[in-house]
Amino acid sequence: LDFMKNRVNILMLGIDESTERADWGSFRTDTMIVAAVDFETGSVDLISVPRDSYVKISDDKGEPVLTGNKITTDGINFEDEILYGKINSAFSEGGGAQKKGFDYACKTVSRLFGGIPIHYYVGFNMNVVKQVVDAMGGVDYDVDIKVTMNGRIIDPGFQHLNGQQVLDYCRQRKADSDIARVNRQQSMLIAIFKQLKSTDQIVRIPSIYMAVEQNIQTNLNFSQISSLALLGLKMESEALQKHTITGKAYSMMKRSYWLVDTVKLTALIKNIFGVS
Repeated sequence: LDFMKNRVNILMLGIDESTERADWGSFRTDTMIVAAVDFETGSVDLISVPRDSYVKISDDKGEPVLTGNKITTDGINFEDEILYGKINSAFSEGGGAQKKGFDYACKTVSRLFGGIPIHYYVGFNMNVVKQVVDAMGGVDYDVDIKVTMNGRIIDPGFQHLNGQQVLDYCRQRKADSDIARVNRQQSMLIAIFKQLKSTDQIVRIPSIYMAVEQNIQTNLNFSQISSLALLGLKMESEALQKHTITGKAYSMMKRSYWLVDTVKLTALIKNIFGVS
């Protein structure tokens, strides 16, 4: 009951690990979505954080990570240089899932949000997306672009997608942008939610979770996950809103970044959380 009071903020992390990338040494969180759950109003705001957002990386205590390089002025060393980078690198900077990667990611997002607490996290790899969609029997969706992924093709149009097809659609970025991909991921999440509602499968969320939990890492316990399923059972699809942190693409040091529009982010935080 304490969990279901007021608001709970959950960071959902899609980790770029899959069967096709099993030999990769380290992984990053290429999908980062904050689910701001308001139990009092029965609503959820999905806030996507573009993976290339240029931010200060925070450690598990919320303090800036230092590079070890001294800032030098007139030959005098003053202080350590603060580590800036793409927000999806916070997970790997913290040592990934085996160390403090989730804590680094949560604290870095919290810092970006001006101190809004991130209470919980859910980390999962690409295979989980396939497993969950297949467990619910696939999803009906109006595909807006042609998708080509590792020899597999999905043509545009309304169709029934299986787990692999949903994953391919959500990963597609060629001839497009990461922001467009973020929008597709949000639209797919909402389509999945609507289908779970229309087929009365929301009550199966706890059992679906139990079937794939070996591939999910979270600090939510089973009772809390069941509480979220209960909220979903009562919630109308219109109460699920999607947002993306706005900004602009920028290239520096031969790398592409997303420079966050902090004025618009401040307004978004004020609108959703009611604080400045």
